[in-house]
Amino acid sequence: YTTAYTMVNVPYGSLHSVITEDPKQRTSLSTFRSIGAGVAAVLVMLLPQVVYVDNVLSESRMFLVAVVFSVVAFFVFILLRKMVTERVVREERVEKVSYLSTIKSFFTNRALLAITIATFAVVAFHNSSASVNNLVFQFYFHDAEKASFAMIASYVPLLALMPFASTIVGKVGKKRFIVLGGLGSMLAGILMLFLPITPDTKGMVLYIAGLMLVNIGSCVFQIIVWAIVADCIEMSYRKKGVREEGSLYAIYSFFRNLAQGVGSAVVALSLSAAGYVESAPVQTDEASAKFKTLYILLLVAGLAVMTVSMKFIYNIDLKQEQAFAPANGDVAETMQGE
Repeated sequence: YTTAYTMVNVPYGSLHSVITEDPKQRTSLSTFRSIGAGVAAVLVMLLPQVVYVDNVLSESRMFLVAVVFSVVAFFVFILLRKMVTERVVREERVEKVSYLSTIKSFFTNRALLAITIATFAVVAFHNSSASVNNLVFQFYFHDAEKASFAMIASYVPLLALMPFASTIVGKVGKKRFIVLGGLGSMLAGILMLFLPITPDTKGMVLYIAGLMLVNIGSCVFQIIVWAIVADCIEMSYRKKGVREEGSLYAIYSFFRNLAQGVGSAVVALSLSAAGYVESAPVQTDEASAKFKTLYILLLVAGLAVMTVSMKFIYNIDLKQEQAFAPANGDVAETMQGE
């Protein structure tokens, strides 16, 4: 599965840099990619309504859902292959470029390293901890099915920000947008640690509302991360004059996938430390309360690393982003193929 996923995801992820050079259009592409991911995520978040039977996960239903999703994905990728046009044509150097040279390009590209560190943190601490949230609803609030509503609510900031993403990026830049969102979400997460979130309906509502605020930072990141990766690849091309977008994105994707494995390990170890007993049908009240605290701490940790990386390591500012845009005539010329 991982091999097949990588074979599809690497060229798919590097398409941003060859569909258009215009930063606003790249932000729009990134936004629509996030819309697609958000729609899929909502479907996944609704799964507890289907795959839980009497508050117990059904393996047979999970398998059936996986098969249906896989078949749909296959046909969607066929549409992608037929409908996408690579408009950016570049003159490539004649000499061969070794993979070692590409690795050097990756590790000497400060902006690409910064977004890789930020992505690693978001995936490892934020995305991978969703299973902990399910346990919070299953054992702390004693209502596993409500976990889907909590996750859907956490995507409300994503839907609210999407229509304005290009405008905001055009005024403040991608870096500042992410840093401001990250700082606000970190403060919201720290506040949640001190709020009286009780294991009842009132506490559940307060908890879901808090998650909406905490997720603003990650939503901002999800909206424009792919445009940032395209900018980083563009920076590498302008320095070396060599097309390496596929290879550079492959390395970025490797660390993203590595973060999933690291995140799963971190979550498992953290749950064990919090007193989670996998074989037990119920957990103690003390352990259940720790699951709630653990989930919030994981979110804050991911946001903190993301914000620090983008603030102090990422070095593509608004002026450089705007410099990536071709002249109007060049844009028109690249669109003539359509």
